[in-house]
Amino acid sequence: MVAEVRRRGHKITPERIVRIARLLDDRIVWLEEGNEGSGLLHLMDPSRVQQFEKAGVNKSEIVDTIFRALTETKPIGIGSGDRLVYDVQHGNGTVRIALSVADNGYIVGANPRSKSRKVKPVHDATD
Repeated sequence: MVAEVRRRGHKITPERIVRIARLLDDRIVWLEEGNEGSGLLHLMDPSRVQQFEKAGVNKSEIVDTIFRALTETKPIGIGSGDRLVYDVQHGNGTVRIALSVADNGYIVGANPRSKSRKVKPVHDATD
């Protein structure tokens, strides 16, 4: 998949990849180690980990939960900052996650989102 990303003209650093996957629509997404502003280091910021834990997702489950949202579900709406919002099965229920994925497939960030917060319908994104 790394070679395919490169053939598409996107920058990817194989030695920094934490996980890579192909989505239902055939796009490739990946999570790199990143930095404080994006990627795994951004996701593992203590305040963000605390948000996930409040939503019922342990620190060790965050990456798996994000990849399940991306690979097994479709977005249910659009949140603030044009982040796609997903409902993903977790434990005995679902957790709602807002995800930022760059156009090239790089996973920038994610955070849990309250189910009481409204989301715009997905089809409005192109209107």
